[in-house]
Amino acid sequence: MSGYPFMVMNCPHCLTQRVSCEVNAFKGEANHTYGIDGYLTANCAVCSHPISVSFHCNEGNGIKILDDFSEMIRFSKSKMNLDKYNLRQFIKIIKIWPEAPKPKAFQFLPPKVNAAMSDAETARSVGTPNRMVRAAYRTVIDVATQHVFEENLPSFKENTNPKPNLNNRINMLTSAHFLTPSIKDWAHGIRDITNEDVHTSNAVSEEEVAEIAEFTDMLLQYLFELPGRVERAKEEAEQKRATT
Repeated sequence: MSGYPFMVMNCPHCLTQRVSCEVNAFKGEANHTYGIDGYLTANCAVCSHPISVSFHCNEGNGIKILDDFSEMIRFSKSKMNLDKYNLRQFIKIIKIWPEAPKPKAFQFLPPKVNAAMSDAETARSVGTPNRMVRAAYRTVIDVATQHVFEENLPSFKENTNPKPNLNNRINMLTSAHFLTPSIKDWAHGIRDITNEDVHTSNAVSEEEVAEIAEFTDMLLQYLFELPGRVERAKEEAEQKRATT
């Protein structure tokens, strides 16, 4: 088989895993170990977006492929008999542009909430179908609000159901000032939308996933991260006063 060399890699644009990306440009220089340090660009076979890679190659077969490929480009030999090798087996990738989105890091989440958020962020970062990603973020909202509710039961009326549904939980947390009215309204909007996912097979867009991801991040910041940072700053200030 002849054609351009390719790389099997994860696309940082559409997040497709192990997709074949055809290499279309290459520039490299010999290094002190008689290998090649360079850059190349490729296009994802799924979304066609460009990917740039910096790499190191010290493997003889890989160097020959890159040399042949460079000659093909230089002399526009589009029909040159160049084997279609997967370059990933010959090169060490140093860096990829653009970088794929990484799960957000939190400092003050309770273990169950952190586990749920990690699952949702990972699902989004590896290209899981949008409906499943949105469902994962809905789980985070459920787990987070339930945690706050259970940890603060004395703030509610005696004999309050310790496990109310999400609708009632949002309202009760707002009444007890754990959520603001604006967060409450947004939370109910998210709840209504995600409830439909259980009963329909409607497609979920990237924009809809982005909305619930943004809301979930904001909710966790408000319920856990901001109070945690305030408490830490307070403790540090008290420690400084105690040592002066």
